[in-house]
Amino acid sequence: MAFLLCTSLSYTAAGQNFYKKNISISVAATVMSTGSVEIVTLQNISVGGTSRLTGELFISPLTGDKAGLMMLKGKPGSVARVRCLLTEELQEINGNGCLVIHYQLSGYPGRVQHAAKIIDTGEVNVTFNEEGVYYLWIGGRIDLKRALPGIYRGQFTIEVEYL
Repeated sequence: MAFLLCTSLSYTAAGQNFYKKNISISVAATVMSTGSVEIVTLQNISVGGTSRLTGELFISPLTGDKAGLMMLKGKPGSVARVRCLLTEELQEINGNGCLVIHYQLSGYPGRVQHAAKIIDTGEVNVTFNEEGVYYLWIGGRIDLKRALPGIYRGQFTIEVEYL
């Protein structure tokens, strides 16, 4: 079962002051195949508003209240393998600039972010809790050094397979 998470970033600069940038990130899930695993987006990655940036933006999947949150729903007590690519380079839609996202995920069978474990290899076996749920928090580092104002779109794919 593969789930496609579409990542859309809007990156704009106010006037000639490129130290102030608006960044918004949204994550949405689309089921690529039918089956008995469901994924629900509970919270998009949130950067919000204008902020001063130093060329890199970090959102912690363990402690960041702005991390994205997904809920996997499956068979209670079952084990599934979750796979994903952790790095993506996004080109601005008009070909001006690029940015690199180094995704960081954490996961836990309960909705307790600080108890989650980092998924640093891009592949992990997870066990659904007694309600058949497993939570994933999505954050990461966004390298803005080569980014120019514009709109960046990309895809983040998660594969979920029962074992």
